[in-house]
Amino acid sequence: MRTLPITSGDLICRLDIEMSDSLLGRSPFDMNAMKQQSYATDAQAVQTQVARNPSTQYLVLNSRDRNQTSVTGQYVRQAWNQFRLQRPQNIMQTYATRMLVSEINFPFYVPNVNNLNNTFWIGGVSTTTLTFTVWECVLSIGYYGFGTLAGTNQLVTAVNALLAQAPGVVTQYGVILPINGGSGSISNPPSFSLLNDYSFQWVATAGQAFSLYFYAPTVGNTNTPSEATYYNTANFLSLIGMDYSTVIGGGIPVGVYGNPTTLQYTQYIDIVSDKLHQYSTNRDGSSDNFFNRNLLCRLYISDEASNIVQGGTQANPIQFVPGVTGSLIIHRQFKNPKAVMWDKEASVDWFDIAVYDQFGNLLPDAFVQFPAGFTNIPIGNLSYPDFQITLLASEN
Repeated sequence: MRTLPITSGDLICRLDIEMSDSLLGRSPFDMNAMKQQSYATDAQAVQTQVARNPSTQYLVLNSRDRNQTSVTGQYVRQAWNQFRLQRPQNIMQTYATRMLVSEINFPFYVPNVNNLNNTFWIGGVSTTTLTFTVWECVLSIGYYGFGTLAGTNQLVTAVNALLAQAPGVVTQYGVILPINGGSGSISNPPSFSLLNDYSFQWVATAGQAFSLYFYAPTVGNTNTPSEATYYNTANFLSLIGMDYSTVIGGGIPVGVYGNPTTLQYTQYIDIVSDKLHQYSTNRDGSSDNFFNRNLLCRLYISDEASNIVQGGTQANPIQFVPGVTGSLIIHRQFKNPKAVMWDKEASVDWFDIAVYDQFGNLLPDAFVQFPAGFTNIPIGNLSYPDFQITLLASEN
């Protein structure tokens, strides 16, 4: 038997034949030919996936409903700034796993000078005893802006008039009273004025030194609160931008001025609900040392566009500062709402709401001020206009 040599050309031909034989009987799908050519020629070669938004439902809340209870026909008054919503049935039957704040309508009617920050104390020489005396100055509650339009209740006019009036006499600006057994009026009270950078200054009159206090000093002034207390509480001298070192007593022989200020009592509102967070495992964070609340949302006073509303006259214009010049209605649709965990098998049987300022105080409720006397009485039967919140409950 003789062996024939195989050349390289023969080897290539034999390999081609074997490969062709191995491909016989294979469909184009085995080689992905149809996928490469066209998706439309065969439906089985196309994978289809349907996507849709998760189903949602609205939970609409109104502070107007705070006086109803789980008993039909029962009416129980609750404060405008902290209340519980409930009715004879569940507020909402839900399948939701998440709750989000979608929209809010909030009439902001709290004046920038209110019962939390309308008081300061000033020291000077008494007209009757000719000795150093401290007076408590209580401004009438209201909106106090930067303008000087006639007929408006502006801050510079009100403070200067209050310092010059007789002690114990109630006027439209408020009342001033000597404390710690003092008597008489302030001899040469300092003048209060507004600078071009929207800061305020106090200037001594006729070389008569004076002192400022953000608290009621005792005899000898041994009860000075800390600097942290000053900046973390609502008070008048902080509202007008005065530095802590200038409002703890000590004689001011010439004058002193503060930092630029917006005169806003609070720059935001924290709306809080503990009930909403009962299934949540996460807690909100803050740079504030005293923050420990379950936020529904933080509502900033100024609008997102930061528009300036011009008023007054051409010769004497005045800008509208939200929360300072007057009341306003805040309407927000949240672009990035907070999503709070919820149990899909749990219904919403009741809901709690509390409204706080930037200092952690409940927003002051409405007060009435009688013209005949400086007696502030909290209104039990009336309150500020109601606010509404729309929550979005989502299955995912």
